[in-house]
Amino acid sequence: MGFVPVGVALCFLPAGLGLWSQGLQPLPLPSRLLALALGLMLLEQAHMARVDVKQVLTARRLGSTPRLERFTAVLAATILGELGGFYLAAAGWLGLGMMTILVSLLGFNLFANGRFEGQAFHPSGPRHRLDVIAIDLVALGLALLWLLDWGRMAVASLLLGVTLAYGVAKLYAYATARVSLSELPRTPLPPTASAVHIAHAAQQHPQPAQQNR
Repeated sequence: MGFVPVGVALCFLPAGLGLWSQGLQPLPLPSRLLALALGLMLLEQAHMARVDVKQVLTARRLGSTPRLERFTAVLAATILGELGGFYLAAAGWLGLGMMTILVSLLGFNLFANGRFEGQAFHPSGPRHRLDVIAIDLVALGLALLWLLDWGRMAVASLLLGVTLAYGVAKLYAYATARVSLSELPRTPLPPTASAVHIAHAAQQHPQPAQQNR
């Protein structure tokens, strides 16, 4: 699995504990709901950070290129921005933390110049991520409403609902991938197929673009 990718994911954990504790404290209900939403979001972002860092390290061992180095720099800035946002939110600045996280995600989707398919790194610009960019912009709009103290209950409820729905969808995708992987030995592989490649592909999170991002 690799020490560095796991270490990156573990850096998110203290912020997650702070967010989940806020969700259980006698705070205003909108704040508790938003803290829980961000806590759930943190789990997915920590997972994706681990996967992305692992893929980058594997690709760099196979040979570095200027495009890959630029992607690495954008990914590092995104992860640092996310960590800063989650820790701000865990410290009680929920709106500012949420805004920082979303700006980091939007920045990744605008400036990342590639994506991974298995172990291969392919060029991919923002025009291939327009749907994700649109979602980031909508979420940024909700964060702005929170900072302006407009409809906080609606904002928090919507974000928590979307986060829960997304989590359920991802769990279903993971379960489906595991079932498909368990059925692979029943069918002989074609002579040109690579068992290692198939297993690796089945382990990837189902989002085509890194960081969901």
